[in-house]
Amino acid sequence: MKRVAVVTGGTGFVGKHLIRQLKEADWDVIALHRPGGNAAGLAELGAEPREAMLRGKDSVLAAMRAHPAACFH
Repeated sequence: MKRVAVVTGGTGFVGKHLIRQLKEADWDVIALHRPGGNAAGLAELGAEPREAMLRGKDSVLAAMRAHPAACFH
């Protein structure tokens, strides 16, 4: 089973580079994005885009898998 990382801000400069590095290291990546965010761009990087609002705990928890190995914010 692959390690899973959750990344917030994946559509930003640092987030995109982090997603690329995680994918190169064979991680599964869930990338959270705002409603209307660039989900297609995240998918092109190999991440699984999930819509969530960071200010809502329930929104974030619903978007991530039960037990990610890491969360990058």
